[in-house]
Amino acid sequence: MANQTIACAYHDKKGTLHAWAKPRSAKTFLKAGQLVWKTAPLWFQAICVGMVLLIIGPKLLPIEWAGLPFYSFFYLLFGTHFFFPTELKRYHAAEHKVFSTVGRVNHKTRKQVARASVRNRGCSTGLVVLYFFSTIVLTALAMFVLSFTLSLASASYLSLLVVLFYVYNRNHVISKTIDRVVLPVSYWLQENVTTKTPKKEHLESAIESYVHLAKVEFSPALYLQRIEKREEEWQS
Repeated sequence: MANQTIACAYHDKKGTLHAWAKPRSAKTFLKAGQLVWKTAPLWFQAICVGMVLLIIGPKLLPIEWAGLPFYSFFYLLFGTHFFFPTELKRYHAAEHKVFSTVGRVNHKTRKQVARASVRNRGCSTGLVVLYFFSTIVLTALAMFVLSFTLSLASASYLSLLVVLFYVYNRNHVISKTIDRVVLPVSYWLQENVTTKTPKKEHLESAIESYVHLAKVEFSPALYLQRIEKREEEWQS
């Protein structure tokens, strides 16, 4: 994903590699999300659906329990990073390795890509760390004047604003201070929790996605510098 484009690549059931790059929009995010959802294992889908039902279901039924609070949606959204399916962890790692590679990124340099770092400064894992860290800190501070329930609810919503501020003001002195706390934890999680060593097919998908992204986002000079000129002739 880049400023204006989202790229995606995947193997179908026959092993054929497909890829596309589309303008960054809600429709494109939805398409990518549907692809991830359709390929996710049943247990992962069950956890997500079950959580949503526990939040919404009781509120629609004539029962005393109101269900989980609405801010539980945020816990689900950010919390999925901690129980990604194995295949998604491998694709996640392959994506990071592509962006960490120094030099050209293409199918001919796949082995070099495989040796690249799995750490990524811009990984969404950092946002996950920031959200839950902010929730804990803000809850503790709010408890000086509010009950635990109200403190947790307020902190859960306010933490979204903290994340948004961080995302859109990365060069602000506050964001740079946050980085000192968030990045070490994010890097550790990336190495030990949210990724797994990618296999050949995961690296191929990540590289193909990057090539499609580069064709749209990069200048011709940068494209030639980062992507092999005769890349389309690669052979596995």
